[in-house]
Amino acid sequence: MVEPIYEQGIIGNSSMLAVIGGRGELRYLFYPTKSFPQNVHSSLPGVYRRGWFSWLTDWGNVRQRYVAPGVLETIFKEGDASVKVTDFVLHSSNVLVRRFEFSIPGDFNFIYYTSPQLWETHTADAAYFDERNGAIVVYKRGVVMVVAGDRIPGGYQVGQLGATSDAFADAYDGELGMNKLSIYEGFRGVNFALMWRLRDEEALNLYIILDSNEESALRELSKVKSMDCCILSHGVAEHWGNWLSKVKLSNVLNVDMVRQSAYVIKMLQDQGGAIMAAPTIWPDYRYCWPRDAAYSVMALDVLGYHEEAARFIHWAIKSQGENGAFFQRYYAEPGLKAPSWSFQIDETASVVLATYVHFKLTLDRQFLKDAWTMVRRAAEYLVSNVTSEGFTTPTVGPWEEHLGVHTYTNASVYAALSSASYLAGEIGDRGKAVEWGKYASLVRATTLNSAGMGSSSLR
Repeated sequence: MVEPIYEQGIIGNSSMLAVIGGRGELRYLFYPTKSFPQNVHSSLPGVYRRGWFSWLTDWGNVRQRYVAPGVLETIFKEGDASVKVTDFVLHSSNVLVRRFEFSIPGDFNFIYYTSPQLWETHTADAAYFDERNGAIVVYKRGVVMVVAGDRIPGGYQVGQLGATSDAFADAYDGELGMNKLSIYEGFRGVNFALMWRLRDEEALNLYIILDSNEESALRELSKVKSMDCCILSHGVAEHWGNWLSKVKLSNVLNVDMVRQSAYVIKMLQDQGGAIMAAPTIWPDYRYCWPRDAAYSVMALDVLGYHEEAARFIHWAIKSQGENGAFFQRYYAEPGLKAPSWSFQIDETASVVLATYVHFKLTLDRQFLKDAWTMVRRAAEYLVSNVTSEGFTTPTVGPWEEHLGVHTYTNASVYAALSSASYLAGEIGDRGKAVEWGKYASLVRATTLNSAGMGSSSLR
């Protein structure tokens, strides 16, 4: 069976990343890093009207777009009803705002459902309804989730998945059971729902807050509820608009595409510097491949985002193995290895190349001093994996499919050793500059000769 590919939009800040699915559901919510943990199992809105309940994600017409930098809009339509949802994450605090604007004739009940999954498991979840704030509070091992609207709800349910208290099942009659507290029990995780009685042309702001402390999360809720939602969204758009205005472009066919790509890379960069491949659990790509991240930051560097590039390279300095190599992939935390299945020498080579590109663009000599030990160790590792004929040690290629000596891998090692040779000259190590330059020339000549002759030694 081929898994379907879904559209999705991403919004976030330095430590929170929210993924809104193409049908308007909150698909993923990463915090406190952008690789781990992912804290929701499911989270979606529904409407009860005229004796019938439906999830907005099931409505027939759903469209989604970015209306401003960092601000995502999803419009649901079904018959005579439509709902516009504006999603954004505050750049200065870990608050996801979901603003719902309703065009639904008559009276209706709006229900927002969530199955939390703090630390990526239902085990040991606990949740309760806070009457004073009209909020659901979920907590476990130093992660707290608070979910509330801009007004006290007319109903709530805190229950267990698959039990008689299940909030998902409870939503279908448009009313909620008013159970105030639930904890994980056996195999049953916690879930919850909030309900508001609304009328046509009303709007409701929903806040999802993640924090390490319950009291500070509730203080943040009080603060954000006191602020105008439109002003908040304009502030987010202005923040990311200013960031995108720094893009240096010339002779570009599609400026919007370049800027949106830069925004996506920025969203995928954790505050520690690592860049995640993709914010997904299925398939599981929420890891940092040093090679992929290196190419991403080279693009940012060329666009003028030198701070982001330097942050990644400083992350790489902390992540490098004792033998000078970089592992296949990592979690966001420096040096924390992620599950891997192969050996790829180009992971190390790409980081050296990115270091060279950053120095050439910035001429930051303090940066070079900081990165030099990493470059030297990486270059020595690469040299140890080059044969006397100029071939690299057999590895799987960039697509991780076949073991062998690959043209691309050889080319990446050539680029890295050429870069290391140049940086050695800049740092004043003439001996290493010459040595690594010779190895680079050998790899280059072997690669070109073998490729040109159709040698079976290269894939």
